[in-house]
Amino acid sequence: RILSSSDDAMHDDRFGEYFKEYQTLLQSWIACVELRDGEHSNAMERCSAVSTEWSGCMLDILCFAVKKAVAYSMIDSFSTSENETASDRDLDLIKEIRGKLKQIRFRSKDESELESLSQKLLLMRVGGIVRVGGTFNCTALSLTFFHLSSRLVELLSFYEVTCQWHEAMLANESGVHESEYFADDEGAQVEAAPSSSKDILLVQTSVSMVSSNQDSLSTSTYDSLEDETQVNIKPVPSRIAFKENKISSLDWSRTILQSVGCVRQALWKYCEQSLIHLVESFSSDSMDLGLQSGQGVDSATSSLHLTYDVFQQFAAFSKHFNGSTADEALCDTLKNNLWKLYRTHLRSVHIEAMKSTGSLLRQESWQLSPINICRTANVTDSKNDQEVGALYEAVKELLLAASPRDLKSGCTFNLTTRSQQRGYKYCTSFATFLQDISDSSEEQVDEAGDGNNYVGACSAEFCSALSPLIESSPCGELTLTLLSTSSADGLLKWVAHLLAIGNDLPLVSADATKAIMTVFDLYFLTVLRICASSRTNEDVLIGLGRGSSVQSLSSSLMSVTMEADACAPLPSEVEGVATLQRFIQHSRRRLDRMVNLDKFQTTDQLSIGSPVNQHKTNALRLEKESAAAFSCLITAIVVDITSNLCNTEDIDKSNDEEDEETLISYAQEVISMAPVFVKQSCHLSAVRSLSGKELIFKIVCCGKAWTDNNFKEYSNDYVDDLCERASLLWGHIASRGRLPPPAQRLMWDHLVRSSFMLLLEGFSKVSTCSTEGRSLMSMDLATLSSGLVPDSVKERLDDSFPNVCVPPSQSRREDSMRYVDTWIKVFFFPEEDAMNWIKQNRDQYHLDHSISLIVAKIPPKGKQIIALKKKAVMDVYNGEQVEFL
Repeated sequence: RILSSSDDAMHDDRFGEYFKEYQTLLQSWIACVELRDGEHSNAMERCSAVSTEWSGCMLDILCFAVKKAVAYSMIDSFSTSENETASDRDLDLIKEIRGKLKQIRFRSKDESELESLSQKLLLMRVGGIVRVGGTFNCTALSLTFFHLSSRLVELLSFYEVTCQWHEAMLANESGVHESEYFADDEGAQVEAAPSSSKDILLVQTSVSMVSSNQDSLSTSTYDSLEDETQVNIKPVPSRIAFKENKISSLDWSRTILQSVGCVRQALWKYCEQSLIHLVESFSSDSMDLGLQSGQGVDSATSSLHLTYDVFQQFAAFSKHFNGSTADEALCDTLKNNLWKLYRTHLRSVHIEAMKSTGSLLRQESWQLSPINICRTANVTDSKNDQEVGALYEAVKELLLAASPRDLKSGCTFNLTTRSQQRGYKYCTSFATFLQDISDSSEEQVDEAGDGNNYVGACSAEFCSALSPLIESSPCGELTLTLLSTSSADGLLKWVAHLLAIGNDLPLVSADATKAIMTVFDLYFLTVLRICASSRTNEDVLIGLGRGSSVQSLSSSLMSVTMEADACAPLPSEVEGVATLQRFIQHSRRRLDRMVNLDKFQTTDQLSIGSPVNQHKTNALRLEKESAAAFSCLITAIVVDITSNLCNTEDIDKSNDEEDEETLISYAQEVISMAPVFVKQSCHLSAVRSLSGKELIFKIVCCGKAWTDNNFKEYSNDYVDDLCERASLLWGHIASRGRLPPPAQRLMWDHLVRSSFMLLLEGFSKVSTCSTEGRSLMSMDLATLSSGLVPDSVKERLDDSFPNVCVPPSQSRREDSMRYVDTWIKVFFFPEEDAMNWIKQNRDQYHLDHSISLIVAKIPPKGKQIIALKKKAVMDVYNGEQVEFL
């Protein structure tokens, strides 16, 4: 009658009245049992058996109440669903089911109908009889889960009430005032329940009954018990005489209390199983509905977050309910089922994120958009790191705006509200639980994270890579034009969705972190493939070895990666590229069997229509590849911000591996490698736009020009062609204006440097060279240097691009010329001096460049001598002591 009562204002007096009635019922039943003299020869054995029957009947009643709670919770979820429109037919059906549920009594003939009604309601909830706008109502699970958990808390609290009643009766028999076992209005009194006796058989509790005669608990009798009218308690007639009681009232009270305590864990298990069954029923349904719109993803995530918050509350109450018997694995089965459900949702969002981002990258025009950097009191022109900090805040606003909801949901469901409204503060255990959670909430101090504690803002290298790209308008406004369409429309949106899943659903936070990493990996690796055109070029670019053959310097055995070879990191740069190399290798492993990057290998996908000429084609390609490379700086900032927004303290670490990469370590690696990534990608794009492979072939094919003993008056024609290409590339880039001016200046710097590196790469491929040939190389180098002077470039462009500004003057041209010129002059050194120079500068030049200095003097027929010289140079690079004779 207490559980089925519709009165939401239960108070201590009502519970007190029920207690007196329950006490009278129990005492009368014990008195009747005493009449059955001889049924049990052993008095304590009889006491234990009877107590087990009593507690078993109580367990059966509570389990029956759990079944009804499942059905009622689904009905309650219909009535509390927001924005849910059910047809009149559906509402009538729900009303009819509710009426039938009220009529079903414990151990009545229609009790079997309860399961069928619950199944019908479940089909309505999961199967979709009630739908919103033609799509699945994703709040169905969260509402049903909450209402069921709330009712289960009430059931478990009622069980605590019965234990409290038995403790009071035991205290009365022991001479202790029973008021000590009841909570006052504030729930201040706390008394621990006696521990259960292990001598009572638990297996009997789930199937036993009050009496061996089932007729003693007929349907009519139970229906009368559920009547809300007060039962008149009549005294036992004086003419009835009882036999002498062999068991004291104290023994009866103690034994029954122990027996009732033994069903605690069985009842809780039954309650947990009902929640597991509910989650499994919803898990069979598709959780990827609503992915066509961002609102659908966020709505599903918010709904699932509510189930997780309810689970946490239920787990906390379960730990309190089980007391000292609770272990670390409590609620693990339910937790695992929720994890599967959340992972299904995460997987559907992750797949859609990869598909959408990949599609945007394939269709990307690489027309970069500006990001406005707001000036604040903390940002000054004199400090670039402060400008970068302001840039971080601007990008953070973009990330937060990409999701129409907060990245961390707040719970609106309180699992104890129903029990409080129904007066269960009367229960000492429940009142204690409320006080405990109130104290713990007061002790929790919100420690707001430092919003400026970003890895990139503290990195001098990263700030130095970003600062030159920040533009300042005449009115003082700061902008950074590096935001790609695929980042604005795809990357930011899906990262925000996945970040919300990781923050709202800590059970899958580790999986969400991996998903976020793969989305970023897709972006970085796609840009690298666009700039490098092949995986072999990528390997050379990140320092996994040049493709040039050191075994043979014959011009007929040239490497297919000769353009990438010109950009390969020098031995002195290996440590700086190590982070980039490690990042690319890890990213490839994460995307293994997920993405096929070979579709990005051809540059035809990046060309617009049919180019008028090769120079324009190369210019268009250079614009897109360099824009893609520069956009990775913004992507690195997004990674840094995402790691800062990720709630790492909420991550469930039960299944995590010790060496598993976190989003923070991932961000640190990205910030460290990003400047090198952009530099190497832009360098290779510049080499390819200059037709580096064609230039190297022209240098090698000069043939007799390098072995001729006559001095030349003019430089080779390919030098003028190279200067013309570089000038036209600048003309196209500057006239179109697709790249922001700071990026244009940086790309011109890469074009100049690449021109000299290509010249060195071509010279090192010359197998045999005379002194006059070396002089011709010096002439070619001087001609190239003068041809790349800003005024010379402007003069070349007067006819084609008369309105183009002069390219920036920089020291890169002088440094690059000096670097190549030193290498050329070493050819004139004696052998011993040349070897000493190689020893001192082995970190500044590649191995095959140094080998070329020695073997180019030897005639082609001296193969044995060439092999010995090559081995000597290789030993020098390996750090071995070499005596060169």
